[in-house]
Amino acid sequence: MTLLMFNNGTEAAQSDKQERTQARDTSIKQLDFSVRSKPALGHTLADLSQATPTAKKKATIASPNQTLSYINTGKVADSLDNRRRLRASHVMTTPVITAMAHELVSHAKTLMHENDISHIVIINTEQKPLGLINAIELLGVESPQSSFIHSIVDLKVLAVSDDTLVRDIALIFMKYKTSAISVVDQQHTVIGIITRSDLLSLLVSGPNQRIKA
Repeated sequence: MTLLMFNNGTEAAQSDKQERTQARDTSIKQLDFSVRSKPALGHTLADLSQATPTAKKKATIASPNQTLSYINTGKVADSLDNRRRLRASHVMTTPVITAMAHELVSHAKTLMHENDISHIVIINTEQKPLGLINAIELLGVESPQSSFIHSIVDLKVLAVSDDTLVRDIALIFMKYKTSAISVVDQQHTVIGIITRSDLLSLLVSGPNQRIKA
């Protein structure tokens, strides 16, 4: 997992073992909640030996293409192992709709409307992330025709590498209270974007297959 923090287009910090440890510590562990029966008080060993043994219920076994939670409905689900291996590259939206900080806010609003999106990545001339703006922020601009993007965008932005696990990305969303995050390659060039909606869609329909930001 790689979490990058950009300040005015320059990498400011990079997560290391701490983020990975956090992901491991917050992972769900399987616990044994089974209740073992105990002999009732006042019963002798002779009484217990004469008791009719209760037939054990045959365990339900999943077929190769099923998980236990889907047996009763007959639906086929992706294996848990496959879900855990999903990475940013599987769920990100690409290509990314971008804008430059020196462009007008009205241009950003037009891009959002034409492409039916709610976030735009602001980049510099080297295609590195400068910031993110969303539709709600644009609604608060009184004069979009004469206001520049750099006047409303925070030039600090989070980004992840394309091999970051989706479960780690979910932790980043919760920790930093962000609504979207950029995905960059090894040269820190923007190659995708992941929003909270993308993560919710993953729960419903699986990996993102869209190609439009």
